[in-house]
Amino acid sequence: MRVAAEPIVAPENVPRVPYSESRGLALRSEQTAGASPETPVRFDIKVDVEALLKFGANQPLRPLDPGWAEYLPCAGLPLPGKADAIVPHPRRYDEGPALDSLVLTASIPSGEGALMPGQDYEAGTTLVRTGERITPEAQAILIAAGIRTLRVVKRPRIIVAVASCDLLPIDHAREAWQRPDSNGPYIRSLLQRWGYEVPAVEYLPLVNSWLPEPVSHSTFRQYVQELKRLVASYDLIIGTGMPERSIGGVSGLASCPGFLSPIPVQVAQRPGGLFSFGRSQDRSPPRSELRKHYRADGSAAALQRILYEDQAVLVNLPGFTSNVGVLMHMFVRRIVDELEHVSHPRPYWRTGKLSHEIGRDANTHRVLWGNAIVTSGGQITLCAPYPQPVEGLAALAKANALIAAPSGQGPLCAGTPVHYLSL
Repeated sequence: MRVAAEPIVAPENVPRVPYSESRGLALRSEQTAGASPETPVRFDIKVDVEALLKFGANQPLRPLDPGWAEYLPCAGLPLPGKADAIVPHPRRYDEGPALDSLVLTASIPSGEGALMPGQDYEAGTTLVRTGERITPEAQAILIAAGIRTLRVVKRPRIIVAVASCDLLPIDHAREAWQRPDSNGPYIRSLLQRWGYEVPAVEYLPLVNSWLPEPVSHSTFRQYVQELKRLVASYDLIIGTGMPERSIGGVSGLASCPGFLSPIPVQVAQRPGGLFSFGRSQDRSPPRSELRKHYRADGSAAALQRILYEDQAVLVNLPGFTSNVGVLMHMFVRRIVDELEHVSHPRPYWRTGKLSHEIGRDANTHRVLWGNAIVTSGGQITLCAPYPQPVEGLAALAKANALIAAPSGQGPLCAGTPVHYLSL
């Protein structure tokens, strides 16, 4: 889903003309004024399917004369000219109205049984704000408002890169101690679920800290060249297994030409307690521009100079797939939204109650793969297998939520409110 680069305003009413909300008789409500049992108001009934099919919402070509009501055989049909109300009618179209006239003993208000012009959105209403994603629902509204083109934020070009001594593509020959790589395909699949086009996973030359120095040194230089190639083509590189320390006399990303020093991020939680990210050097000269800013009341504030730097971002996610998954949902999701300038970046945490007791650590928060279940009373209950191996995959495969268990003394009892993240 793309992100709006500017506010999108409805150029016309939505809907433009009134539509029926049920099968019935369309009429002009003004002519029912004063109707009562003592002074009933009578309408003749007409059926004009040919004009309805031919002219549709072109009301001037479907005039409704005073004293007449037009039979509309189903909901969602445009009302004829000057009609603004519907009197429900129980008969199907193939049965016809079965009445020559309609007698009303009470007045009908304007808009009765009809979706009136501008009832969804009036012309000039902001449909999508800057930084909001164009969801399928928002797209439907924009199309209904007659908007064909709009400015969106440039999407980051994303690649997944794996450089590991023991993770290999599933179709490659492996030693007994090596594993088929599940991290790279899992990261790529998550990104695709989030709506991004991601090419096939890149496997960079392996860098082993225990290799002989000349071999390690040569391999690392090859690794740097491959990484620089990705930097030139992609805005976000999500990697796993990438080196960060000195190898064979050549340090990691800190000394790579084209990369600034990586920043390690350590969080007191398990899993997902450690990752690192870095930025490339400028790929093109930075540029700046003056942007108008507005106060909450709409008045203009001072101009602000914004600096744009053309750099690639590298995020390195270490560990097993369970650890990588936690990092993707909790941190990378926000990084991706920030790169698209989303006004309210994810993740969105909610609160639910534990369905059972779980243990906890005195000093380290736990993040558990689990399930959020809606009870018959509409409450959210959370359940998670415990204890949960950090390296395990079974809990991840069956989960629809990440559950945050805060550190502290003693177990968390059933019914305790905790935060969770829907997957």
